[in-house]
Amino acid sequence: MKTWFVDIDGTIVEHRSNEEISGGSSEVLLYGSKDFLDDKRIEGDQIILTTARPSLYREQTEEMLKTFAIPYDMIIFDVSPYERILINDIKPKGVIGNGELYTAHAINVKRNEGLGDYRRWKPRFTWSYKRKYTSNTD
Repeated sequence: MKTWFVDIDGTIVEHRSNEEISGGSSEVLLYGSKDFLDDKRIEGDQIILTTARPSLYREQTEEMLKTFAIPYDMIIFDVSPYERILINDIKPKGVIGNGELYTAHAINVKRNEGLGDYRRWKPRFTWSYKRKYTSNTD
């Protein structure tokens, strides 16, 4: 089971400013985003949505997600709109299988392009007993 941290605005739905959200402008579901999240749910993965939206928009955000039938386990509001960095440990050799397990990965999606092109994405270095605490993105 994997845990997916997925941003809402610009990733699942078209990015809108707080003014547009408070003004009630329509939400636009982005290409492949629902299918991507449905696939992850079918695989038994956990989905945690993150957003810089203020928590005062919780009710309308949850209603929008319900309207689009977006699966998720939790939403974290009030996240900084700037860089987001995930830090996790590497499971050592022998804990799971034969090699080290990299437990943190990142996908940077161009704003408003959706997740359709990432449905078959797999981590490049999930298992590696030859690499020692170096970047898994090279």
